[in-house]
Amino acid sequence: MPTYKKYLGFGALQMTWEGFIIDSVLRSGDKHSNHGHGTERMIRRVVHLIRSRYRKDVPIVFHFDSGYMDQKLFEAMESWDVDYVCGGKLYPDIIDGVRQTPQEAWGG
Repeated sequence: MPTYKKYLGFGALQMTWEGFIIDSVLRSGDKHSNHGHGTERMIRRVVHLIRSRYRKDVPIVFHFDSGYMDQKLFEAMESWDVDYVCGGKLYPDIIDGVRQTPQEAWGG
């Protein structure tokens, strides 16, 4: 199946830690970023592994690019008590929303 850039092949969904690939799933080339439930399943699997074999209270932080900006994914991670950072484009309505948010709402 052609990729989203019109090449035949596969696209890998990969999770890395300190430069090492710790989980990977090959998908057909037309799947992009957060397609389906693959990302959520991968995160759940890795969180379970860390918490069951290391420590239940270890802080876990995931870093994503904008292709994974998905409220349902964020809610799932919050329910598993993991943190995340996701980069995305700052559209004017987002900038306005941030500017209108009172300082005390940001915590810390």
